[in-house]
Amino acid sequence: MGFQKIGPYEITRWDLLVAAIIISFRIGSIGVRLLMTLMLLLALGALAVGIAGHDAVEVGMGVFLLFVLFGVPALRSRKNSREIYLQQHSDGLAFDMPNASVVYKWSTIGKVRKIGPRLFIMVTARCALVIPDRATSPANMESLQASIAEHLAA
Repeated sequence: MGFQKIGPYEITRWDLLVAAIIISFRIGSIGVRLLMTLMLLLALGALAVGIAGHDAVEVGMGVFLLFVLFGVPALRSRKNSREIYLQQHSDGLAFDMPNASVVYKWSTIGKVRKIGPRLFIMVTARCALVIPDRATSPANMESLQASIAEHLAA
């Protein structure tokens, strides 16, 4: 079983922000989720202490930490986020971009989750391939998920 080549598609800034949140708090490794939760609590704590004590420095620190958590991923360079192609390769998934090509072997692929209109394919503890629904047809997205599940079960 296989799927048709997906692409070209583009990852938007909104996709980057959503991916950062999903990976950080939902499907990343336990260590990543704990670290990001700790950073979020630290940011919210700094905001709360700053607001309660009328301390602009504390509020500024909380805002800065929230920006690092949520703003930086959305502001990343998108030069590798355009004209992306995904296709099945004999060893795994071939991910082609204008200036790079990578084959993720089946043994390196971790969790695969469909969350909202995006499919997340974890390739490391903090990195995922993101395939939005708009990149392909619903039937091809299902074929992709089935193909990955088939290879991971083997």
